[in-house]
Amino acid sequence: LIACKRTNERTNEDKKMVALGNRRSAALRRRGGRKLSEATLLRMLFVMLGIIFLMYASLMIIIARYTHSYHPSLRLAVNARPHDDANGDVTEWTDRTLKAFIEPIDQESWEIKPLPVRTTAEASKLNEISFPQLNSCSRLTEQWPVDSYPEADPFLPWIHDVFPTEDGKFIQFVAQNKRRCDTGKGDVDRAKIKHRQPQVALFQHIPVKRLEEGRYRLSSHEEADADGMETRFICRFKPSMEETLSVHNLNYDYVSYRKNHKQTFSQLGKWDLKSLHTTQLMFRCPVPDHLQETVRDGSSVVADFATMFVDVIPIRTPPRYGSPDSFLP
Repeated sequence: LIACKRTNERTNEDKKMVALGNRRSAALRRRGGRKLSEATLLRMLFVMLGIIFLMYASLMIIIARYTHSYHPSLRLAVNARPHDDANGDVTEWTDRTLKAFIEPIDQESWEIKPLPVRTTAEASKLNEISFPQLNSCSRLTEQWPVDSYPEADPFLPWIHDVFPTEDGKFIQFVAQNKRRCDTGKGDVDRAKIKHRQPQVALFQHIPVKRLEEGRYRLSSHEEADADGMETRFICRFKPSMEETLSVHNLNYDYVSYRKNHKQTFSQLGKWDLKSLHTTQLMFRCPVPDHLQETVRDGSSVVADFATMFVDVIPIRTPPRYGSPDSFLP
């Protein structure tokens, strides 16, 4: 009887252990199910984020292509008329290749007062560089020859981007200050800094007055034309050959004056590196009134190629190294 009783007790204990084990197993299964669900939700979250990112990237690419399809092609020029032939007669313009026209620079002539008439501005004395790889409006940003800047003529702006404003009233240019490169203390870098002094002049406005036959002369602020009081580039639109005068997005000398800088630029280039606002050159070319709607709606772009162009012609004067408020309008 005692043996049967003990056997029954062990049986009851075994049943309790089995029941307890079953309950623990069920609990573990429930907890495991929750862990599996959390892992699945986490994977789903990452998949959804990946899909959203791909959709966003695709949308940005579409917007970029749509925007760049309105970009006009651009040609660079210097203070000459590349569309004049050797006899000075105006010829029909048909070339649609991006070009830079290099003019020799004599910095020694800057010391002559008043400035002498330049003798290197004749079309026959210009060195022409073509960039035929720029052949698409939608790919203008990637095809733009940023790394092929013509070092021989630092009066040409080191342009990185160009695009029309939303209202079609301006062509916006974004350039960089090439003089900020190669700023070491060695003789080679010192020579480059001196050679690139014209880059400084591009940041400084000059007042001009129109003369007959599309000519201009330097003037005071008081006698300058209304649109020529603060300019630096002549903008020639093609094929209409109409000209407007550029405007800076900001007056760099005035910003330096407000910052209490003693100079906007220095001849040695030693202190220029500390000035952030003179690293990027931004200027705009006003679009002639009757062309603004064509620029705004992008109808000048046909089959991913522009039918309207603009020459950017720098007005060449020596840089100013005085106080930033010495030549404010």
